[in-house]
Amino acid sequence: MKNSTYRKRVASPEDIVRLARKTKWCDVKLSSGEIVTSETTQQIFEDAAKVLNSKSRRKRVHVAVV
Repeated sequence: MKNSTYRKRVASPEDIVRLARKTKWCDVKLSSGEIVTSETTQQIFEDAAKVLNSKSRRKRVHVAVV
């Protein structure tokens, strides 16, 4: 039985990057015992934002056969 008439919205990559900018990151301890610093986590999302903003400037190559 459905409780709501609205469908769930799937987050876009832009939504995730926007949320990551607002988040206050802290160090994460993995099950292996390693620690991922907050700076590393923040840098991952900043790199993802740069990729989303960059446009492909490579032009399509046209081959002419004579």
